[in-house]
Amino acid sequence: MTETAVLEEPVDMRLSLARTLVTCLEQGKNDEVDEIINNLVHQQESVLFQEIGKLTRQLHDAMAMFRDDDRIAE
Repeated sequence: MTETAVLEEPVDMRLSLARTLVTCLEQGKNDEVDEIINNLVHQQESVLFQEIGKLTRQLHDAMAMFRDDDRIAE
């Protein structure tokens, strides 16, 4: 699977959920509306936490590089 395909998959899923959300709103299915909204929020939180994890790892690696750099000690 290409990187583009990986990026498009969540978009397609969100679009499908958005369409279902509109349909449920129009039909007054409030419980399903709440479930869909919670699903969308959970997806966004998951992506956010993954990005925070990547940034944390990069920061840790950068700090380790500074610590191990002999030029800093001089």
